[in-house]
Amino acid sequence: MKKIFFLAIVLCAFQGHGQNAVVRGKELFGDLRARHIGPALMSGRITDIELHPTSDRIIYAGTGGGGVWKSNNGGATFNSIFDDYCQSIGAIELDPSNPDLVVWVGTGEVWTRNSVSIGDGIYRSNDGGNSWQNMGLEKSERISGIQVNPKNPNEVYVAVLGALWNDSEERGLYKTTDGGKTWNKILYVDKTTGCSDLILDPVNPDIIYASFWEFRRTPWSFNSGGNNSALFKSTDGGKTWIEIISGLSNDPINSVKEDPKVRGLLFCGSERFVNVSFDDGSNWQSLKMNMPPTSIRDLVIKDDDIVLGTHGRSFWIMDNITPLRQLAASKTPSENLLFEPQVAWRVRWNTNPDTPLPQEEPGGENPPEGAMIDYYLNEDISGEISLDILDLNGTRIRHYSSLDKPYNLPELNIPLYWIRPWLPLASTKGHHRFLWDLHHEPIANEISFPMSAIYKNTAPAPTAPWVMPGEYIVRLSVSGKTYEKRLNVIMDPRVTTSTSDLKERYELSMIAYRGHIAAHQALNSIEVNRKQITALPARMQKNRTVTEMLADLSIQHQKMQEIVWNWERLFGLTQESDTPVTSQLRTGIQDFQKVSETEIKNWKTQKHPLTTPAATHQKNSASNPK
Repeated sequence: MKKIFFLAIVLCAFQGHGQNAVVRGKELFGDLRARHIGPALMSGRITDIELHPTSDRIIYAGTGGGGVWKSNNGGATFNSIFDDYCQSIGAIELDPSNPDLVVWVGTGEVWTRNSVSIGDGIYRSNDGGNSWQNMGLEKSERISGIQVNPKNPNEVYVAVLGALWNDSEERGLYKTTDGGKTWNKILYVDKTTGCSDLILDPVNPDIIYASFWEFRRTPWSFNSGGNNSALFKSTDGGKTWIEIISGLSNDPINSVKEDPKVRGLLFCGSERFVNVSFDDGSNWQSLKMNMPPTSIRDLVIKDDDIVLGTHGRSFWIMDNITPLRQLAASKTPSENLLFEPQVAWRVRWNTNPDTPLPQEEPGGENPPEGAMIDYYLNEDISGEISLDILDLNGTRIRHYSSLDKPYNLPELNIPLYWIRPWLPLASTKGHHRFLWDLHHEPIANEISFPMSAIYKNTAPAPTAPWVMPGEYIVRLSVSGKTYEKRLNVIMDPRVTTSTSDLKERYELSMIAYRGHIAAHQALNSIEVNRKQITALPARMQKNRTVTEMLADLSIQHQKMQEIVWNWERLFGLTQESDTPVTSQLRTGIQDFQKVSETEIKNWKTQKHPLTTPAATHQKNSASNPK
């Protein structure tokens, strides 16, 4: 009986203990909830953006204090998918072998402000962000980068920046070979230097680049950079490492990227500069160019451009890095060089934009308009250099010369700071970029500027047609030598007009263009005749015959001026859009072509007024008065 009683007491004790342990969390607090009252603007700083490799509609965004967000409609709307976990995010990465389902998230914002939050390790989702599992590195505090081996999804590299306010042995570069079950530290500098970024070579994932940043914040100061800040490279999957810092300063390296099209062409962003290496990181040089010395927080290579994200100085884009790719092959050019031109998109800019903001207001800059043509001169050229655009038949379409003079500005109805600066064809030593506007040779008359203004980029109104999409020849002539490359002009992909309709519009524009030139030449010829007659002695100008000549020339001048104006109007109609030509425009140009050719022919068949017998007799009579 005593044994039974004792057993009952023990069971009661265990039962009571179990009940106390269970009443916690949700069971204890039940349906008690907090109510969100705003503000509506959520998430704060964006710390990382990850795009789906094949679908431009799927976007992941990590935030400094608002978790992870996902868009399935190209960024039109976002949904929070990480609410139950740490809200401070450092890095996001999609598994390249399964981007629809497998997502990695590293917690802990990597910016080193005194207001940032810490993380609690790395997470993985196997269902596109619907559910998550913590995969370790709980003491990392700040994860700055994640890379998944595209050939082995179980092999993942994680860059740990580490603690902000104290030394940390957790800093360094980590690797797992079992999908995150276990982690090994494969690169460590010291307790004050963390791994700030890493990349894998997409062709050979055993080639790894990792940047390290020495930093430490205290309540009264912040130390950033130092001798331990460096860039490392491994060619054996992280087993061994070498420093690749030749040409780099001691600035922290915030981001490093390899060009996806040219192996060994590297770019990195530091606290002050953009740097480039043409030899797998063995040697570096600054690519800052016109940029201010500011912190480059991240950089992305998109097609042929580099997009830079800075701290405090907004976004920057270096358009068209194809010359750098070609330099990576030739290293340093020893002679004159015409680079292979980038494909040029024939895009019509908005012809009716709003009035630009005042010049003191900050604003973005549009990409260059037309075809970018890059060339290198190995010395200053004392004589003329020229650049010609030809069709495949060898017919010259456009000619530029280093001796060209800037256009004379007419009376303007727009501020001078709206106007695009004159771009000369440079003849000095070094790399130069020139722009062809994808038009034929402009008519040599007084220029005008449209009211559709763009701040610092308002070009003169075009007086020549757009060229058709297709291949062209770029010819650079320097010191008796010529250099040629092919240029491909592609139509704006948003234009659905058929090639035959585009060709008809082009042919009509060429009729108006040539008609305008012919009429303008005839008008100039009439002006010459008028000046010759008005230059005669006053007593001759009182002669009835001369007076009649002047009156006749005035009538012809007025007629030809109207023809010039009408051709300008018709040409403008052909240039308004890339749509099929209307029957009214087609008939109008064809009919007016006949009128114009008739009037010009009539003028050309007339004898020079000053060489007619009457005029000659009158001139002689004036010289030998009775």
